[in-house]
Amino acid sequence: MAGKLEKDSINVDNKSEINKNNNLLASIDIPDYDNGSIDNDSTKLTELQAEQNWRNKNIKKQVVCCYADACPNLDAISDKHVTLPAIPNANYCKNVKNGKVTLIVTNTCGFDSLCQILFISLVNNEAYNNALLETSSKFISCAKVFVKEGLSAHFFRERAKILCNLNQLKPDIRQNSIIKVSAISNIANLTTWLLEDVPSFTEMNTCDTCNRVIIRRNVLYININYTIIREKGMRFLQEALNEGLNMHRICCGKPQQSNIMYGPHLIMETEYGDQRSTMLSEYPVELCVTCDNRYILSGVIAYEGSNDVASVGHYIAYTKTGRKWLYYDDNSRKGKSGVVDEQTLVKGHVCIYTLSRNHN
Repeated sequence: MAGKLEKDSINVDNKSEINKNNNLLASIDIPDYDNGSIDNDSTKLTELQAEQNWRNKNIKKQVVCCYADACPNLDAISDKHVTLPAIPNANYCKNVKNGKVTLIVTNTCGFDSLCQILFISLVNNEAYNNALLETSSKFISCAKVFVKEGLSAHFFRERAKILCNLNQLKPDIRQNSIIKVSAISNIANLTTWLLEDVPSFTEMNTCDTCNRVIIRRNVLYININYTIIREKGMRFLQEALNEGLNMHRICCGKPQQSNIMYGPHLIMETEYGDQRSTMLSEYPVELCVTCDNRYILSGVIAYEGSNDVASVGHYIAYTKTGRKWLYYDDNSRKGKSGVVDEQTLVKGHVCIYTLSRNHN
């Protein structure tokens, strides 16, 4: 009996301890975090952000895209073309040593402008590059040095050697240890001298009467009806080419048979002495001379200055790279380049198209 009472007293003590703990927990004030309180806290956070940052900066918003939305990186994706550094004019460069001879060249804006356009075409236009794989042209070889090495001492030496060895440029100084040449020249003439081995076309004319055969190799493409361009503008360059192809040379009172083989590029003089300005967008993107010979626009060499004989002037290159127009100006120590709008007005003296289709 005594043992039973002792057991009952133990059970009573355990129950009282449990009740005591329950009462203690009940006395603690625990906040009720229901959905309503969470919503209230979010509202307070938004209000705090609005108060502290009234411009709503740094607040990430979820962008909901639609299948019809334009890709913001479309231009970068579809326009993967390589650009090259701007070539500085030789006026800003150190003199070049070729063995024991010091080569000094000045006023190279025409050379540099032609370089920029053809060099970039070699990099970005596979068909053009393939067409020039086996050429012996020193100018194209210089271009490949630039593409491979950039603005290296090797490139500057090749530029100086080419200009100093041009027979058409009379040196200001020619001694045993010094040769100094100014490269001031009309860009059409300079292009003809530099690309003598890479003409725009080779034309063979045969007379059926006297069997006379005349072969002409022209760096500048001349089979153009310039009257159409003068009256209608550069937008009609394709029409001017078509009309030019229909013109035949006469021998013995009869039209000659002509066989034309086209080169890897078409280089055309577009200056008429009237200082006419043309928007870059007016130059056709593509030209077709035959079914197998199509050419894409690579660039325009523009002239800045007057047509006065005493005016030296300055040439700038505008290159068509994918969808963009870039300008290259060598008139500074590091050269200048950048993107320009296609509505930019330029006084184009020469436009250059490079091969884009199969070449026969």
